[in-house]
Amino acid sequence: MTTSAVQPLLWQKSDIPIADDARNRIDRHALVRLVLAAIQMAGLPVVPATPTRDGSPQFRPHILLGVLTYCYAAGVFASADIELEFTRDTMVRHLCADIYPEADRLRHFRRGHRKAIQRCLAEVLRRVWCVQEGLEDRITDGSADPMVTSLDTHAAMVGILPFANEAEERINRAVRLDCWALDY
Repeated sequence: MTTSAVQPLLWQKSDIPIADDARNRIDRHALVRLVLAAIQMAGLPVVPATPTRDGSPQFRPHILLGVLTYCYAAGVFASADIELEFTRDTMVRHLCADIYPEADRLRHFRRGHRKAIQRCLAEVLRRVWCVQEGLEDRITDGSADPMVTSLDTHAAMVGILPFANEAEERINRAVRLDCWALDY
């Protein structure tokens, strides 16, 4: 047996094309279902909602996790842009429970829950890729729980690492954009 036959497959980002905007690959409703399923698996502790300065309704951490995961999967990174996305995208309004997401609250949440965002985003990106590759088509018709549906052997071999790396890159991009916006 050759050495290459026993080495695990190493996947590079170029081997796995990940869409900048997942909304171009799957239906928005399917993307929201993937985000909600990933949030359930995230294991966020149940904590009280974050208080607001102006007395507006409070956000639960799961809501902010969902909004950030959806927007980062959709290629919207800057917190100010996510704030604007609330007026443009009905799915963002749905995930926010019709409560306006302030950019500073999004930044604060990202600082405190970066690992949870990365885990959720990586899982969503992986599932979008599976749908895109035809390895999983039951997500879009809603006939099965998207996180429970079995994957093809090829998808299982890929694992989560390339998607975790992509999620980390997207979060870093969001941080950079927010830092640049605060410099002005």
